[in-house]
Amino acid sequence: MPHADLTAEDWYDLSDTAAVRVGTAIARETGLTLVGLGYRDHQGDPCRVAVFGDGDTRYALVPGGRVRLGHDPDAFVPTPHQAASYADSAEEWDLPPLADHLAACTSPVRHVELPAVVVAVEAVDLCLRPVPLDHPAIATYLADHQPYPGLTTAGLSSPDVTLEVRYDGSCTATGAFIRDPLTHHDATTRLAAVGTRLLTPNEWEYACGAGTPTLFRWGNDTPPHGYPTDFPTGAHTDRNRWALHPSPTPYHAERTADPTVDCGGDHGLSICGGMGFFLGWLPLAPSHRSPATHDGTNLPHHTLHVRPAIDLP
Repeated sequence: MPHADLTAEDWYDLSDTAAVRVGTAIARETGLTLVGLGYRDHQGDPCRVAVFGDGDTRYALVPGGRVRLGHDPDAFVPTPHQAASYADSAEEWDLPPLADHLAACTSPVRHVELPAVVVAVEAVDLCLRPVPLDHPAIATYLADHQPYPGLTTAGLSSPDVTLEVRYDGSCTATGAFIRDPLTHHDATTRLAAVGTRLLTPNEWEYACGAGTPTLFRWGNDTPPHGYPTDFPTGAHTDRNRWALHPSPTPYHAERTADPTVDCGGDHGLSICGGMGFFLGWLPLAPSHRSPATHDGTNLPHHTLHVRPAIDLP
């Protein structure tokens, strides 16, 4: 069977020995290194995962098959604090009933056929280009800016250059980056050059949501007070069923193969707009579709988060 046809049922039904053979074969076919194959607890359910490496980048196997995607807004029963939060938001922002709002900003329930792929565990910002600390722009920045204890990231944006410097918390610079403005076409071209690609919206939703029927990948509940950025730990910070790490913050929406569809966040619009706690969590729903923050044209962006994928033969 081609590994692209591997379903979740197939993957879980394999013996441990057979799973190692499959993982080893996938590594060989993709040019990756199998760095981990075993079980991890996911919400009380032991799930088999396979993790591959390519230098510092980690990928995980996401089985395919016929999968369920989307969210049924009529089936969602908000907790009392979610209902109260949305009622306040609806009054302030003149929003429709909750079910109508969910129907407008989440994808509908559907069943689709998807191939098995390996997907980057962490999203990456393609606009960040590593440069040496003695790069002229970085050297000038370091000479003009004194770090302080505890600082881990600092940067500068000017008409000439946008840069970031990483520190170890003890005033020592450990890495530097220049931000290159990239278009969606630039992103697809750059990924293709190294044998990777963008996920389609359907693939992204399944990779990060794993087919969950609940609104969020961890269930339906959210904290009664605070936004995701207020909680450094919690279900939203955990890895998912496939061992992927979806962003715990809605600021890092990820681009997909469809230039008009971002997933995994709303670029912080709900939080920055003060739309209320429940609506601040909603962009983390796998089925959420961000409001248009770009018109789909090939305009350059200074931040472009993507989750690279590698096809299986």
